[in-house]
Amino acid sequence: DANESCVPVPAPIMEEIAQSIATSLNLNCYPDDRTVALRNAYAKAFSVDAECVVPGNGSDELINMIVGRLIPQGGVVLGVERDFGSYWSNAAIFGRRAVRLPRLPDMTFTADMLIEGARQHGADLVIFSNPNNPSGSQLPRADIIRLIESTDCLVAVDEAYMDFSDQSVLDLAGKYENLIVLRTLSKAMGAAGIRTGFAVSTPELIWALRSVRDAYNVSSVDQLIATILLEHPEYRQATLAEI
Repeated sequence: DANESCVPVPAPIMEEIAQSIATSLNLNCYPDDRTVALRNAYAKAFSVDAECVVPGNGSDELINMIVGRLIPQGGVVLGVERDFGSYWSNAAIFGRRAVRLPRLPDMTFTADMLIEGARQHGADLVIFSNPNNPSGSQLPRADIIRLIESTDCLVAVDEAYMDFSDQSVLDLAGKYENLIVLRTLSKAMGAAGIRTGFAVSTPELIWALRSVRDAYNVSSVDQLIATILLEHPEYRQATLAEI
């Protein structure tokens, strides 16, 4: 759960970042609390509505917000064994009941398992990584859609590794009222050091997340660097090809 990119940010982009920090960063001012430039850059890079995006201090903070602040006390957080540990640590910290379904013998799991598990345990949230860490398996897009449509609870799909796949449901994040998609710059973009993640969902759920987050949760430096990286899609494609 702490994988890092082996591909360094190219020197020209690093020079652009350094120049921008030197000329446009006002350290005496608080960060843009609405993260306008960053949300617009993400929206353009991934063809989503900027009003459906909220950045966080890494995906970890967004998971903290979803599990700890959108789910009621004693609520049920359901997923599978051996997934990203932040799901379960946040459930424990905030007094949520964690239900971890056993995997199949080949380390995979299915949408039907999650659907049945959500019904059986009265889940408030179903959360899992896709493609999955650590197994490398994934649920097909069609199965995730069936999962979303078959449950009444929130469904959070953590797409930290989706840059390496083609089964994303990111384009559906503003269309289903119970879907939240999590993304990160830590993996394919090689930016684990700036701790910048994104939640994409309906405007209503994004408003809820903004309402429960800490003020100025993404620093000015992180916003600036992330915005510049997102404005270089060629870097992302070259990194994916190399990895």
